Amino acid sequence: MELILGEAHRLDRVIELLEEILSTEKQIMATVQDVANAVAAAATVQQEAITLLGTLTAAVKAAEAAPDPTALQAAIDAITQQTAALQAAVTANTPVPPVAPAA
Repeated sequence: MELILGEAHRLDRVIELLEEILSTEKQIMATVQDVANAVAAAATVQQEAITLLGTLTAAVKAAEAAPDPTALQAAIDAITQQTAALQAAVTANTPVPPVAPAA
């Protein structure tokens, strides 16, 4: 009888360890998914920035081609506005590093 109780205890311990492993695996998989989501979001933002720069470059080239000070100023204003919007978006989406506690 004692042998059976000892074996049951061992089986219970093995089950506990397996449950811990499964729980840890779920946490790791959630973390991996979070990283994958962050990479996808960064790639989207990067592509949007590339598109924006292309649009601004085209606006400057068009303003240069036509000797029109108003068109040139409009291009400069657009660049300034889009640069500010991009800076704000980067700032808003950049995590602040944690502050180390004072010793």
